[in-house]
Amino acid sequence: MDPIPLAELAPSTDTNTSVNVPARHSASSAEGQEAGNHSVAQDGPPIAPPPDRGWSAWLAVISGFIQLWASFGILNSWGSFQAVYVNEPWSKDVKLQDIGWIGSVQPGLLFVLGGVAGYASDRLSATVLMVLGTCIFSAAFLLLAEFGASLGTYIALQGFLYALANTLLYYPILSVVSTWFDRRRGLSLGIVASGSSLGGIFWPLVVDALNEAFGLKRTLQAVGLMPLVPLFIASFMIKERFPDTKITLLRAFQRLTQCFTNAENKSQRNTTNTVFATVSATTGTTTRGTFDSIRDPSYIALSIALFFIYGGMLIPFNLIPVFAEENHHPDVAHVLLAICYSGSVVGRIGTGTLADYFGTFNMLCLMAVLTAALTACWVTMTSLPAMIAFAVLYGLFSGGLIPLGSACVAKITPPEQIGQIGLRLGFTMMVCSLSAFGGGPLSNFLLDGTGENGWLAASLFSGIATLVGGGIIFVILVSRMVRGGQRYNF
Repeated sequence: MDPIPLAELAPSTDTNTSVNVPARHSASSAEGQEAGNHSVAQDGPPIAPPPDRGWSAWLAVISGFIQLWASFGILNSWGSFQAVYVNEPWSKDVKLQDIGWIGSVQPGLLFVLGGVAGYASDRLSATVLMVLGTCIFSAAFLLLAEFGASLGTYIALQGFLYALANTLLYYPILSVVSTWFDRRRGLSLGIVASGSSLGGIFWPLVVDALNEAFGLKRTLQAVGLMPLVPLFIASFMIKERFPDTKITLLRAFQRLTQCFTNAENKSQRNTTNTVFATVSATTGTTTRGTFDSIRDPSYIALSIALFFIYGGMLIPFNLIPVFAEENHHPDVAHVLLAICYSGSVVGRIGTGTLADYFGTFNMLCLMAVLTAALTACWVTMTSLPAMIAFAVLYGLFSGGLIPLGSACVAKITPPEQIGQIGLRLGFTMMVCSLSAFGGGPLSNFLLDGTGENGWLAASLFSGIATLVGGGIIFVILVSRMVRGGQRYNF
């Protein structure tokens, strides 16, 4: 799977426009709010637009690059893992579509937990969440190396537990990096997203080489240990732009200690309400109106479009190695996936940069159409040169779809809802989880259940789903232009 990185913070504003960040509530500021106002608190001092430069900004980008190289690079390598698993003794009587559930649970659960993780990343320290995710990440593969002897074990550990780790690693990056850039937003997001593509090149080759030399158990142990140090470095390297709006472990302990100390002197105080008041006071947000930000019709339509785009585009990434093996090129099965992600590096950085000039919605629509057209032709590319060409072009076209999707979500996020950007992105991922869960098993079912036409059915399903999503993006783009609210480069 392609990673899912990093969103724009909000629509671009000129230098005379300021946005209020979420600030701690006070009684005096609350009195001045209108009764119908459900946005985040806006009683703090105005801030300048994102700086687009500085050590802290670029260290956040480097941290995101490292994190995506390790976590999403391995997730993107599922096709290589699947090619290994089909030859293992435990999979002898297991259907290909059932093995596909391992790869579908990984992005599916990442998306399902998006709402909760996005909400948490708006409020909790990124370092805390990323350190926890790193520990779970390593534990998942080390446990799999010791106890992986059945499909259920692989689904539980490489599916659910690994997906939980990725969730804790990804969404803090999503929230933090997006606050540092405006004019260089596309470039910065492209650099971060390219980490997953380089990981998609690196890890399939590592998995193939280690499995040939040492077997599956040692391979899984290496996968669990090799990223450990880089992920810890990335966790402590990242610096948040608004640290006072986040709960750190020390701050949470101090606030809770103070609240419970006060509660001893006031026995009538409700402990549960005290805890929620602590979170609100620390983050400067209220629970009232929290979910109003996900009711915008354009936001809902965009989420539906991404549901189709992501569900369709992930299928070739999972099946490219299997397609090569079935067409008598098993020696290049893993290499093709690496070639695909090589093209994806260029696609991510290139489309992100072009989106700064021609519009995020325009680029997302164009890349979705090109990806769909190429996927529909996939079944005819059975020679080795044709497979290589498909891998390069598919990586190039599809590379920017997920980062551009996140950028589009942020593009239609009003400035006053800046404190809920993680929540909006998270709920979009929850919508996409349905296609992420079902896309892999459904494509494998088409391969197993349609006989000689299996690959044709799978490629058409992937292409049509991506094209439908691109069509919805086009409708959103036209509707906003017709209403006169957006430029051509929206």
